[in-house]
Amino acid sequence: FFFFFFFFKQKTAYEISACLVGSEMCIRDRYQRRVHGKAVMEGESALTTEMESTVKSLQKNEVPILWKENSYPSLKPASSWVKDLQRRIDFFQQWIGQGNVTDYWISAFFSPQSLLTVILRNYSQEKAVSIDLLRLKYKVLKKEEAHSESNIYGLFIEGARWNEKSGYLDEMRGKERYSQMPMISVKPVEISSSEKDREVYECPVYSTENRHESYSIHGCTKTHITSIDLPISSKDMVKHWVKRGVAMVTQLND
Repeated sequence: FFFFFFFFKQKTAYEISACLVGSEMCIRDRYQRRVHGKAVMEGESALTTEMESTVKSLQKNEVPILWKENSYPSLKPASSWVKDLQRRIDFFQQWIGQGNVTDYWISAFFSPQSLLTVILRNYSQEKAVSIDLLRLKYKVLKKEEAHSESNIYGLFIEGARWNEKSGYLDEMRGKERYSQMPMISVKPVEISSSEKDREVYECPVYSTENRHESYSIHGCTKTHITSIDLPISSKDMVKHWVKRGVAMVTQLND
């Protein structure tokens, strides 16, 4: 559904037809599954191996394999997974209802990389600049700071915390493992004009707490999303944060 939503922005007859056909296939598949499930509950049809496996997984509060194979990366138990899915749906319904937004909950996207690519592509088309000559520049915003045209939120940082007062990476407090990151501005800039003007830590961003790389059936990475330059104090060395294993994730395991 989220893929179709972005696809419609192109407004070509071929693409719209592809969206409609894809949507129809999804709806038909869901309908058939619903009918079969009802038949099983009424004793009119046998329980399939897939359905039996799904029931056993849910009894253990685990996400069924069938769901995982057709879902976004997640390490949450089934109860939290369902709540998280509902939040994602609510986000997109609100987006559709109110029109274009500037603040994106990056955790909601099936493929966060696609969102970042769209931001680059839109700028490329608007400014008539080749997308190969562009990169994304990130800036952690303060609470009172005005938002840019595109902003992301929902990230958690591990191994460090963001000190909003100093505007630098800082040591964690106590025994906390993760802390919430503020809103982050995402701005396309030309590569030639995007040199780093101060010391930064190139912080990797992952989908889940599991940093082990995995790939989808299309060959796209499902774990590593991007890297965001985070300013560090002049008294700190980059290798200090590298040894800490500092990274950001879009969702926690609980």
